[in-house]
Amino acid sequence: MKRLTQLFPNAEAVLFDVTKPSTFPAALQDVDRVFLMRPPHLGDPKALKPLIDALQKQKRIQLVSFLSLLGVEKNPIPPHHKIEQYIEQAGLPYCHIRPGFFMQNISGVHAFEIQHFNRIVVPVRNALTSFIDAQDIGELTARVLCEAHMHQNTSYSITGAEAIDYWEVAEILSQELGRNIVYANPKPSFAKKLLDQRSGAGEGVL
Repeated sequence: MKRLTQLFPNAEAVLFDVTKPSTFPAALQDVDRVFLMRPPHLGDPKALKPLIDALQKQKRIQLVSFLSLLGVEKNPIPPHHKIEQYIEQAGLPYCHIRPGFFMQNISGVHAFEIQHFNRIVVPVRNALTSFIDAQDIGELTARVLCEAHMHQNTSYSITGAEAIDYWEVAEILSQELGRNIVYANPKPSFAKKLLDQRSGAGEGVL
């Protein structure tokens, strides 16, 4: 909070907790545009329903920009699918941002295996991934929010400039890190087991 007030001295900081509706009125006061990102630990899409209902009651909302997932409109399994539906059913002016795979996931969720075992553990075989930098997502979303009326009731699927497989990702990391990184090409069960083991151990840094 202190860091934010230093960066934006003219902004008023208020307490907001998506799981505590009592914090909504102060956080939404005089708000006309909203960037909504599902907290990773909230797997149940219903957790965001009270906030969406509160936004519906705000007559001045010009746009709700939700950080969703690439292709989620055809995939009902991720929680983002239902959240998109909640927003649309509420009659809120929306713009769903649907990015591809975050480039930062390589140095985040997959960093432990790369750092300690020189391997990438992702069960996708030869599938291609169009990695996108989180900064590019942020810049696009900021533009959408600044031009709210131009982007109402739309959805944007955004990707990186090139789709590559994880064999090539391993080659790039090997060159950049100066050591041999391999793509493990694991079975889904093995990858899930490793991720479950790492989930409580914290993330490494390359």
